[in-house]
Amino acid sequence: AMEALSEKVDHSSHLVVLNRGETVVIATAAGGADVDFALRLGYRRPALEATSGQTIIAYQPEESRRRLLAEGVALVEEKLDEAKVEQRLRRIRKDGYLIAASHDIAGVTDICAPICDQGDRAIAAIVIPCLRRIRKADRHEAIAQALLATCRTIGDAVRQSA
Repeated sequence: AMEALSEKVDHSSHLVVLNRGETVVIATAAGGADVDFALRLGYRRPALEATSGQTIIAYQPEESRRRLLAEGVALVEEKLDEAKVEQRLRRIRKDGYLIAASHDIAGVTDICAPICDQGDRAIAAIVIPCLRRIRKADRHEAIAQALLATCRTIGDAVRQSA
């Protein structure tokens, strides 16, 4: 599913899970574009500094979300405005996905959506890092819609196997 998605949107995609307050890339699929941005397997970031981490946290039950926020806050170097973080998590949950500038790489826009289980809890997320190209228009919303469809398909398969 990720390979088909990456071919369709011409960008790499990365399957991400949370572990001890960090995001961890556990699978990747290359896009079909002539230039692409890819993360290595095992790449880690503090969850609150990653669109994938924020997306997964946004789709957690209240108790789990609080625990994950505490783990994440302990890993970031700068003090976070927890009210702003909560507001962003609510917006992600409402919108169903997140499009945001990368917290790590200039010129990259991350597009991320959750893969949810039967309880609508995110068990993982897929993030697509999009390089800003000079002569090509950004297609962020179209990419987000393709990503959402893929995440729903994977989530449906997870729910059926449970």
